[in-house]
Amino acid sequence: LCKALAEMGFVHADRTIDECLFYHQGRNIYIATHVDDCFISFVKDDDLAWLVTTLENKKFDISAVDELTKGLGLSFNRTESSISITQTKYIECMVNDFKVDITRRVYTPILKREDARGDDEKIFDSTKYRSLLGTLAHIARFTRVDIMMAVFHLATFSHNPCQRHFDALLRITQFLYTTKFRGIKFTKTPLNSRWTFYVDADWAGDSNTRRSTSGFLIQYCQGPLICVSRRQQLVTLSSSEAEYCAFTEAVKDIIWARNISKFFNEPFPEPACLYNDNKTAESIANEEAKVKRTKHIHARYHWIREHIKDGTIKLVHVSTLDNLADLWTKPLGRIVFERLSEAVMDIPIVVHPIT
Repeated sequence: LCKALAEMGFVHADRTIDECLFYHQGRNIYIATHVDDCFISFVKDDDLAWLVTTLENKKFDISAVDELTKGLGLSFNRTESSISITQTKYIECMVNDFKVDITRRVYTPILKREDARGDDEKIFDSTKYRSLLGTLAHIARFTRVDIMMAVFHLATFSHNPCQRHFDALLRITQFLYTTKFRGIKFTKTPLNSRWTFYVDADWAGDSNTRRSTSGFLIQYCQGPLICVSRRQQLVTLSSSEAEYCAFTEAVKDIIWARNISKFFNEPFPEPACLYNDNKTAESIANEEAKVKRTKHIHARYHWIREHIKDGTIKLVHVSTLDNLADLWTKPLGRIVFERLSEAVMDIPIVVHPIT
């Protein structure tokens, strides 16, 4: 397929961006491929007809639909001003496959961080555990970014799970069923305000390792494009250090977003404003803090300073209450969780009635 598209005049995206993307400048056609499925964006119907006919002439078996409503287990709902993506059917199938008790309504995916398996706790079936974990991870990556922190946390026990860890996975499943009509939504937005970036960290939140958790969000057209919940690679000595380390990880994805924006001929903010809620971490990044307070921090985390100096990144302080990245750093109570998740996903929570 790559060879055929190249012969037709398509430009293949660089592997540092995404090897599954193709663009035809003359006809303004974009193609995203996934195994044997292709998602096509075009302006003129004649261009789509040209694409299908040409590929068929090259002996490809093409089955095209007029409007995208389903694909890869996702459901798409388009209006003139937005597109919403859900996985309601996939969630229902998961509940049936794992025989989950759906009579219990759950309003948050996780109550607290779990500890490692104790010596007096039996090892749970790791195959069954990983099977449900993988299903939940698939949903988290595509449409339910609100469960990402919980799934990421429980994934750390996949090599040595116990019943308590599996019960926590079941809670996530019950939460998904309770809110199975939720998804992500992208809305038409002015060119100069399409991108927003948030970063946060929960200091020493992992009781097993005392490592911090970084949370990061890239929003595009008011919807979540990239969401990250990741345990940091080293133990930090303060909340400010944890946030400072999270900055560098966030900038990596901002650079990727800038590159893919260029591929799609989209304007990208210069500088990109990275919203955070820690002024001390900002001072370290802006080289305003005293050297003795930062000389022990690994050199790789000072990388953000170069991007601040060259004007590609600007740190902007926001209230902790307004930092959307907090959704991926730690378990949250229902009120805060629902407020942040609605702001991120742009779809109000609708509770599924139990019959």
